[in-house]
Amino acid sequence: MSKKYIATVMNKFYVGEDSYIFTASHVIMGEIIENNIFKDRNGNEYGPMLNSGMIKTAIPYSYFNHMEINDLGKVVDSKLPLKEQISEYEYLSKQMFYYVGIVDEDVPVCIPFNLAELKDKNAEAVSKVDEKNEYKSNPVIDSVNGENKEQEVSEVIEERDYSLEDLVIKVVQGEFSLKELKNLRKDLLENYEDLESAIETINIQLEASEAGTSAVKLKDSDKEDLPYIDVENDIDIEDLFNKVTKTLIAQDEAARRVITEIARKEMHPKKKKEGILLTGKTGVGKTELMRLIAKYLDRPFLKIDSTQLTIPGYTGKDIEEFLWQLYVQCDNNKEKAEQAIVFFDEIDKKATGKKEDVSGDRVLDVLLPFIEGTKYDACSNTKNSTNKVEIDTSNMISVFGGAYTDVYKDLKEEKQMGFNGNVEPKERKATPSDFIEKGRTKDEFIGRVAIIKLKDLDFDDIKRLMLESDESSLKIQEQIFKKLGVKITFTDGYVNAIAKGAVDRKTGARGLNTIIDESTWEAYEEVYKKSNRGKYSEVIFDEKTVEDSSHYQLVKRKKENKSISQS
Repeated sequence: MSKKYIATVMNKFYVGEDSYIFTASHVIMGEIIENNIFKDRNGNEYGPMLNSGMIKTAIPYSYFNHMEINDLGKVVDSKLPLKEQISEYEYLSKQMFYYVGIVDEDVPVCIPFNLAELKDKNAEAVSKVDEKNEYKSNPVIDSVNGENKEQEVSEVIEERDYSLEDLVIKVVQGEFSLKELKNLRKDLLENYEDLESAIETINIQLEASEAGTSAVKLKDSDKEDLPYIDVENDIDIEDLFNKVTKTLIAQDEAARRVITEIARKEMHPKKKKEGILLTGKTGVGKTELMRLIAKYLDRPFLKIDSTQLTIPGYTGKDIEEFLWQLYVQCDNNKEKAEQAIVFFDEIDKKATGKKEDVSGDRVLDVLLPFIEGTKYDACSNTKNSTNKVEIDTSNMISVFGGAYTDVYKDLKEEKQMGFNGNVEPKERKATPSDFIEKGRTKDEFIGRVAIIKLKDLDFDDIKRLMLESDESSLKIQEQIFKKLGVKITFTDGYVNAIAKGAVDRKTGARGLNTIIDESTWEAYEEVYKKSNRGKYSEVIFDEKTVEDSSHYQLVKRKKENKSISQS
């Protein structure tokens, strides 16, 4: 008989490159099986929290602090019934959280934190700052590291006559030259290696300043004409825009913004860690926009139906399986697959609190490292596949699409008061707060994406799409009939009726193919018949054809010099 164990299920939260916070979710009972996997009584399997391979995956759950059930009494009161022992153990587990990072050679480092102790020490630290109004080292970090660096910090600050907070502000405001920034970074690293936030601020400013893309002004001694930097994946945004808008009609502003954001991503590695969120009604062209951009940039395009995407323990597909699909699509070319544009459609269905998808908001957690760039073991089936390939998402373009109908309901400015108080309030733009509050989407996700709305297509837009797009449904029909030697003519009444039908059905451009196919199929059947090949030169469709596909005009070739009508 196998031994029975108890363990804590841990939630993983992404905080930075190879850095995570783990918190306790609940306690489970089960057994340890092969590869140190914990299998609970419901058959769910969890990997160990401090396994480097497990940490780097997108799986949000793991287990920690397992022990034989018989040993539980060594941790809690052994006189309590087993059920109460487990409750007590779960309570103790939830008092802890862990910062876990990956260092050289994939070695995980774990720093534990006790919530109760943190509250006490934080109160003490705040008290010290209030009393002396000066910077003090963080006692929590000092106690975790087992060192007291307060003296070293004081010496560094004393030499410069200002606090760490002032130092960071001065860096951001551009009060140091490049040479001074480099010396300051060296000085801080030598004297106090744990000043991570200050060093990161200096690094960002150095990278931006040296690349000529700084968001703040440089010190006067650094002001000079900056050289143009050659970009490896330089994008001709004007040429790309012109190509895309030959097909995608009525979405010029959205196309310009998306193309610009993609071009900007090639200018700085930190911009590659951000995604794009396309919003707008069904059929406005979200998928088409990204498909066209991928086509003209010669990059692979993968569309993922987000409603199929899930986390372990729920029915659906894991991200590793979709990446395997991409890998196969790229003829098993790993480097090509890693340059893909990945479009997660219907991401709004994964919003927090959606009753139809209980795993939804955890899927958004899984996608955060995907956006910022991480490595996955792509495989055809995560449960039993042995053939795997490592896929890095760092150079992929992550795009998300969703209608977000709840967000765009009643977006009105506050009603004006006074003389113009009776004026109907105008519709305002949606803000990130609207997506968090009304769209119930996690702020961690919204904070990592540029939000771009595609305009709603009205009657005139849909007419333009049919008549101007080089891939419109009407032009496709023209090409099909042309192969049979038959010209087709669409009257204005036919075009108007099709556009009205798309508006009434609220399908946007997506429904055009269906409506046009429904109205032209009988005419095509007639001219396609072998007995009629070469008999007709033209087919004419009018507004009545939209309601009755048997209503069209066939024009015979000149040798017959006659036309017949079918009604």
